[in-house]
Amino acid sequence: MRTEDVVAAVDVAMAQWRIAGATVVVVRDDDTWVLPRGHRGGAGSPPTSAHTVYPMGCLSRCVGAATVARLVREGVTSWDAPHLVGAMPAGPPDRGCSLGDLMSHSSGIPTYTILLDADAVSIADIAAHRLRHLTARWGPGTRYVHSELSYLLACHLASELGGQGWRSMLSALLTDVAAKDAYLGRAPAPGDAARPAIWGAEAGAFLSQPIGTASALAEPIDGLWLSGSDMAALIRFFLTGCTPDRGRLLGAEHLDRIRQSRIKVPRFASPHAADVVPQGYALGWLEASRHTRRLLVHSGTASGMRGLVVLLPAERVGVGVFCNVDDPHVPTGQPCCFRCAVAFGLVDALLDRRPFVVPERGPRPVAPTGTIAGTRPEPDIWQRLRGDYEHPGFGRVTFVDDSSGQATFRYASLSAAVCARSGTLAVDWPPGQAATGQSPLVVEGVDADHVDLRMESSVAPFRFVRVPAPSAAPVRARRGR
Repeated sequence: MRTEDVVAAVDVAMAQWRIAGATVVVVRDDDTWVLPRGHRGGAGSPPTSAHTVYPMGCLSRCVGAATVARLVREGVTSWDAPHLVGAMPAGPPDRGCSLGDLMSHSSGIPTYTILLDADAVSIADIAAHRLRHLTARWGPGTRYVHSELSYLLACHLASELGGQGWRSMLSALLTDVAAKDAYLGRAPAPGDAARPAIWGAEAGAFLSQPIGTASALAEPIDGLWLSGSDMAALIRFFLTGCTPDRGRLLGAEHLDRIRQSRIKVPRFASPHAADVVPQGYALGWLEASRHTRRLLVHSGTASGMRGLVVLLPAERVGVGVFCNVDDPHVPTGQPCCFRCAVAFGLVDALLDRRPFVVPERGPRPVAPTGTIAGTRPEPDIWQRLRGDYEHPGFGRVTFVDDSSGQATFRYASLSAAVCARSGTLAVDWPPGQAATGQSPLVVEGVDADHVDLRMESSVAPFRFVRVPAPSAAPVRARRGR
């Protein structure tokens, strides 16, 4: 497989999918290719390089799992030791959650996206004080439940066990792996960072978009940025446990534990190409089969950019594809997306010894043409609803008229319109707000002293108690002289 043939095929795929910039990483045995293509952002921006960093999003999980694996190797903790025992008394029988449960989407704790997006409190406060007032539908180790909150709790517990901050622990691993361009923080310095881009039909060119800022709470997920060179080093580490400079960082036993499934994953929970059949979720990796081969795969998205890594440990092959356009998986499309077309095309070319050809982009499924428009709540209901409410797990929420008279819901950093739709009051998250479509906040009951809010789709509504409005201080009449 010649490098110039790969470059030509990737360029064709980028044109078909309208991708402004991308980096393709290939690792096979002792050989490594890092192929940057296109531009870091929109038209006129500098070209990508092997050192252009992209946000990892949920791909951060595999790096986090390797960080915890080092604590396990050192005997500081184990993957199966119980933590958070009795932390959610309102849920099912609680034997406690292990780090393995928390890092494999099998803790049973819902994601509570709104709690994370609002950035209202720290993860330490959630673990110590608020978790007991939330609830779960399933017990640990019984069901796959995608949960960002579980991963953040795992990072917090590992940090406490390791006696240092999570950022320091993650940085130590990245340094040992020789990920020299890695950035950890809420937003990268301008430097060699990719920027999200969209196709401007009127301009006939790609347009750069602003880089989103990760909330402080979600930084362990959305705050890791890696370059193609970094990911090549990490892929080699996940395939072998070794690095060129430091030798073996993880033994075969600990490496296998990371790559071994802990919980069965339903087919609908895997958004990848249709021929990628999920088998289970490991520690930061989805274990799957494709044709006759076993593979580990994971995707990530953050700040309007996306990445995908595919590992085949038995064949000692790994491929990563990163792009600065929000090109989502479409499992019903053939092929699924730009990343899957390139990554799996490369896997087939490498292992089947055939030319690397990216299949043409097929027609995309027709998306819904819009949502049912909501209306302002009825005056009498809105009059009863307006005010401040509190819940010991979530804190304070407010229903108020904004400066334009729009009925508005406010929670820490989040603000959204309240609309009546099909007889139900719900929050309409604005485009670009991370909670959109993930935290279906619905008003399910309004009374004089409380409101019932569905803050998480998988569990029952929570009761928020009205906070009395401060009474005006009495005005004393002055005596005349």
